[in-house]
Amino acid sequence: MSESETEAQRPVASGRTIAFASLSDTQRAELVKSLGAGSGGAVVRALDRFAARERLALGMLPFSLVGIVALALAAFADACWPMQTWIWAVAYATASMPIAYAVTRAIGARIASQRMPIAPGVYVTSEDVIVAHASAAAAMRIVPVSSIAAVGTPRRFPLSPYAEVTIWLESEPAETLSIPAIQADEAVGAIERVREPTPAMGSARDQRRRDPLGEIKRTTVWERASHAAPASDVARSVVVSALVALVLGALLLVTRNTISDRIALQGAIAAHDVEALRCYVEHEGVHAADVAANALPHAAYQRAVTSGDLVALGDYVTAYPEGPDTPAARTAWIEGEFAIARDDAWRLRAFLARFPDAPQVGEARERLPRLALAAAIQADDVGSYAFVIREHPGTTEAAEAARRRSERYTRVLDEITARGGRDEAITFFRALFAYLEAHETHDVLVRFRTPSSETLRDFDRIASELAERAVEPIAPSFSRRLSEQREALVFDRLREAFTEVAPRDVLPVVRGNQLPSLLTTEQREAYLAPHLEDPDALAAATSALDRDQDDDSGEPEIRIVYEVIPDGRLYTSSPEAALPGMRGDPGLAAALARMGIRRPDLEPVQDDRAFVGFRIRFDIEMRTPPTSPPPTDVAAPTELAPRARFSIEVAPPPSFHMDAGEDLASAGAIYEAMATEAFDRLGAELLQGFFGTIHAADAAAPIEE
Repeated sequence: MSESETEAQRPVASGRTIAFASLSDTQRAELVKSLGAGSGGAVVRALDRFAARERLALGMLPFSLVGIVALALAAFADACWPMQTWIWAVAYATASMPIAYAVTRAIGARIASQRMPIAPGVYVTSEDVIVAHASAAAAMRIVPVSSIAAVGTPRRFPLSPYAEVTIWLESEPAETLSIPAIQADEAVGAIERVREPTPAMGSARDQRRRDPLGEIKRTTVWERASHAAPASDVARSVVVSALVALVLGALLLVTRNTISDRIALQGAIAAHDVEALRCYVEHEGVHAADVAANALPHAAYQRAVTSGDLVALGDYVTAYPEGPDTPAARTAWIEGEFAIARDDAWRLRAFLARFPDAPQVGEARERLPRLALAAAIQADDVGSYAFVIREHPGTTEAAEAARRRSERYTRVLDEITARGGRDEAITFFRALFAYLEAHETHDVLVRFRTPSSETLRDFDRIASELAERAVEPIAPSFSRRLSEQREALVFDRLREAFTEVAPRDVLPVVRGNQLPSLLTTEQREAYLAPHLEDPDALAAATSALDRDQDDDSGEPEIRIVYEVIPDGRLYTSSPEAALPGMRGDPGLAAALARMGIRRPDLEPVQDDRAFVGFRIRFDIEMRTPPTSPPPTDVAAPTELAPRARFSIEVAPPPSFHMDAGEDLASAGAIYEAMATEAFDRLGAELLQGFFGTIHAADAAAPIEE
């Protein structure tokens, strides 16, 4: 057997991996010479094209860019969300991963290609298939050409000058060759020719000389070559890409935030949008401190000025006391408020209270007494004049107000005199008005002394004896609790009556505290019993007891002590009238009865109860404190304050109507109706007490102490 036949029948060796770093300089030079451009050592020379090898990563780039843009446009230039937080950097990094991977692979391929003696790609020689891709391994995989199992048909792409040819290798990954389209068919034919066994031409030495790797195969490098395929650097690229994507995400976030913040801020400032600027400050934009100090107050000032509203200017000054436009706003605000308040006393007084340091304070204080007097003259009441006197003492306006107030009292007193008031009443009112004018007080206290429940129980007993039949007791209807509530009605009647006597500004009556209940004779004797043996102690105790019972408030008072007195009348139901407890119309019931028709629901219910008649006696005492304080000298005479005292009586009318529906009215309701009917006459009786004649027994001269 010849040497050539021996070579042809030799078993196909498995692929080998040789690192370029293991080659000597001579071997590297020989390799470049054999496989370089134009050398002719390679049947097919297909160089790596990055776009073809990384088409998956490059195909993801549009989606990556769309994702980045979508993230960046989320609330972009929104003053209320000008800055995305750092957690968004992770989202940007995720969207940037394809870009980072493509960049990492491109840089890695560039670095790896510089470490290789030959251009990265796939070389098909007459003996071998040399796979030398640019990777971190920096090695070439050498597979015998006889391992080619099949060669694919060239695939051409539109608008591309390249075509791709796939060759399948036994026990090795398939390789895709990127070849110029015009050379694709020729390359496929060349590969087909070299993979088919042909008769050996020449000696084995000649064949080794034609093999580009012939010299390497004869060295120990070939013997030590690894049979394992080069390790993939995809995992390493992914890790590096993730780090690059994080950095890129942070840069994108910072860039987006910077642009968004600037556009949002410029837009809000240009539009004087106070809400947007306030939102920007609240959400801590990049320039939040400067906006809070300058742009926001300025925008608020522009809006307040444009609105022309003094309230808006005031709100601005209050909200931004340190704003750049606050002095101008405060000046305009104060001038506007003064222009409104200068001709009104109350508004001018409020202006002084709000702006005590305003430039217009001097003019306002000069105008205020005159305006206050004008308002008091227009109101023409005692309180308004007293206010001018109290607030502006020593001014001519205060003197004029005092004169007019005195005239007001005098005019009312003259009206009372002209109506023919009783002498003691006129004397009292003269002293009362003098006291009110001297003390600038406007309260005359109305105080009640509630009747004793013991007296009312005696009243029920006496009423039953006089009537010689059972009568409904009145004491429960005039208990202390009910009497105090009923006194509110009495007070209303009195106040209305006093309005007929004098206007309320001259005689302002108010409800005072209750007078203490009078002690019974037994209670008084028990209180004084411990002091009976000592005349001085007895006199002191008696004086103290009288003071406690009198309970003088030191203010003008109208004291009302009243009692319920039986008058001998007896109130019963009348069959001629619409009775309490009427179930229907009595007239209709009578008409139906004449027709022989009975309707129980229309017949009146008989009421056999009796209610005692009564009258209410009011002892009214009017007190006025002395106009001067009591003397300190005991020997000096004490100034006596005038007092007026008179009594009036009111009673229910002889008959009245009480409608309680289908049921009988309760005794308490009937007595309440009787009291109300009596109190309705109280006002007229009070005026009679002031201006009409009073029985001698009821009249009393002013008390002198």
